[in-house]
Amino acid sequence: MRFFISSARKGLEEERDALDGLVRTLGHTPVRFEDFSAQTTPSREACLKALETADVCLFLLGPNYGHVFPETGQSATHDEWVAAQAAGTPRLVYRKLGVTFEPSQHEFARVVEAYATGVFRDSFRTAVDLLPKVAGKILELASGPSPWPSPG
Repeated sequence: MRFFISSARKGLEEERDALDGLVRTLGHTPVRFEDFSAQTTPSREACLKALETADVCLFLLGPNYGHVFPETGQSATHDEWVAAQAAGTPRLVYRKLGVTFEPSQHEFARVVEAYATGVFRDSFRTAVDLLPKVAGKILELASGPSPWPSPG
């Protein structure tokens, strides 16, 4: 399976790097902007195209919202959330505890966790805390027929 990892990098560097290794170790393919090479496609377009190829999106909510792009009025992670939701791509969300969210990130978290349109999420404090939670969910998803709809 392909796992698209989405978050602001700042404040979640250790977790993003650890997830890359975990997904690979479990025999799947991580997709992160850190691994993109030089290309002629605009960065936003490249990320959203990569998201379209994912079987599952992993969203990490940390303290930082990220740069707001004038084209969308949102961060890259928020753009990716909207795209994954629109495509029906399964989304797993993990929220970092013990950090202070920027106001924009707090508002984004409210969107992600909204009862009517968001998803339930898990939480973590460190990469060591996060990895077994994600590993368990990856193993559950890979072990048989998925209860989740496949991406369009």
